[in-house]
Amino acid sequence: MTVAPDLSVVIFAGRQGRALHGTVLSVERAVARARAAGATIDITVALHDAGATTREWLREHCAHECLEIDAACLGGARNRAREAVAGRYLAFLDGGELWSGTFLDSALRQARRKDGDQVVLRPAASLGFSDRYFYQMNYATRFVPAPDECEPEALLDGNPYPPTFLADRRILEAVPFPTVDVARGWDAVDWWWCANMLGAGIDQVPVAGTVHYHPVTGREQPSGGRPAPPWLERRPDRIG
Repeated sequence: MTVAPDLSVVIFAGRQGRALHGTVLSVERAVARARAAGATIDITVALHDAGATTREWLREHCAHECLEIDAACLGGARNRAREAVAGRYLAFLDGGELWSGTFLDSALRQARRKDGDQVVLRPAASLGFSDRYFYQMNYATRFVPAPDECEPEALLDGNPYPPTFLADRRILEAVPFPTVDVARGWDAVDWWWCANMLGAGIDQVPVAGTVHYHPVTGREQPSGGRPAPPWLERRPDRIG
């Protein structure tokens, strides 16, 4: 009988091409640290709307399992990836982005200590970086608010959370990612998912001492999407 791993890590690869090099290295470093502490972990690369350069790099340089995902939007791709992997806990990272080496080990330890609690664990800080060293506006750090520091109404103005996280798979099954609804302007699926988490009474919790790094190519623009209204409705029962 196959035993499910403690954690399944999913890297979402699309049009990042050679930028996946840093992503994969950062994942491998974080996984090695968590494995040294006794965790069982597998790594999957989920290809969604992947370009030729990305596929070429993966063929030549990536030894991890690659999973083709046919989905209409990123929300659907995230749900398909959840269904395809077996870990009790899941951690998602988008191609081109990186984790500090501390994230998986620290987040997994915190998740286990909170066993039974319903929380989504995020890196405590998100640092934007650019290859244009002297373009200072391209370097900015935002800190993830603790649950008691974030007003629910703030989610109407923007998503304070990076797209990467670690969570119990039961949370993702109970509150799946939404699919894009362009007609209503609901295209920022990670933002919308956070709003639905709020409606379900599930907290977003920063993991102290951990960092998420993401590339920026110019002044970052706010998303054109907005969260859907379910979080304004009656809170559903918490996950059993």
